[in-house]
Amino acid sequence: MPRGRLAPAEPYDAAVIGAAVERCSRALSRLLAWTVLLLMVQPLAAQSLRERVRTQASYTYYHGITAEMAQERIGVEGVPALLELLADPSFPRRDNVVAFLTYLGAGESTTALLEVLASPP
Repeated sequence: MPRGRLAPAEPYDAAVIGAAVERCSRALSRLLAWTVLLLMVQPLAAQSLRERVRTQASYTYYHGITAEMAQERIGVEGVPALLELLADPSFPRRDNVVAFLTYLGAGESTTALLEVLASPP
């Protein structure tokens, strides 16, 4: 083919184009998911443990809290901060604190829960 000339156009294959669009769409979805995840994780890393626990316990969880969520968002290292929030009368979401303690706490949280039930803040 002489230099500077364009090749004749080939007919489009809809299946090939559809597959390429699907691959690009999946790749873009994965990239967006990773971006959102990194944006969420970065502020969590900058917060102290106590601040992170308070922030996570303050959210509204429309579909409840699972064991996996409790472990990922707070972890067992956050149990002392959860116990502080449980006893704090100004903290508005003690329901979340109890839910997190359900999955993360052990014997130390049982006593605190019984005390709150006996004498609510």
